[in-house]
Amino acid sequence: DIVMLNSQIDAYINCDLMEEALRTFKKMKRTADDEVDNEDVKPNARTYNTILKGLAKSGDLKEALRLCDEMSTNDIWDDVTTNSLVNAAVSAQEFDIAEKI
Repeated sequence: DIVMLNSQIDAYINCDLMEEALRTFKKMKRTADDEVDNEDVKPNARTYNTILKGLAKSGDLKEALRLCDEMSTNDIWDDVTTNSLVNAAVSAQEFDIAEKI
């Protein structure tokens, strides 16, 4: 279910296994797309924000910005998203972008 998958993604990120976290995230999105209204695996705001946390930790601002565009399109942007994106910009030493967020 979504709680277990979000916890799994968070554990991967905490263990510096970003590729595994992204693989799980992408599989969740594919499964949710294949199975209409499958809320058990559909990524939610927590899922996206956890991935953002990992991207911030790894300094991957480009992918964090792309993911935020996706979140905005899917209307799942929240205050945690803003904080995570600022952290990603700061981690990438892109202070001008962080100030604009």
